[in-house]
Amino acid sequence: MEVTRGGRRGLIHLEFQSYEDVDMATRLLYYNVLAERQYGLPVYSYVIYLRRKGQVAQSPLERRFIDERIVHHFYFRAIKLWEAPAEWLLQTGWLGIFPLVILAHGGKRLDVVQQTIDRLAAEQEYDLLAMTKC
Repeated sequence: MEVTRGGRRGLIHLEFQSYEDVDMATRLLYYNVLAERQYGLPVYSYVIYLRRKGQVAQSPLERRFIDERIVHHFYFRAIKLWEAPAEWLLQTGWLGIFPLVILAHGGKRLDVVQQTIDRLAAEQEYDLLAMTKC
């Protein structure tokens, strides 16, 4: 996703993860480098964990040469969706993330579910509403 901040362009790389992957940080690094080479823009990577299951990748990823010198030092952000407040996700107004609200902290409360459904229905976002049901 292309973003602009202070007149400067960059890319946000998002990965959604629902199971443990011991190579997650390495995969993020790989995709990060590929995107930067393809688009010629700086890239910041995020992994959004949908469920509390297994280990969460830790930033930064460090790779060392045989003499212990660091050859790669890669920063990324790991977001544990179950720790993110459901109300915050709703307040962003970003309809595309509304299907994730029910996986967030407090997202299973009836008032939060109803607010999510009402907002998506009012915006006629029926595909997103269907994904929310899943």
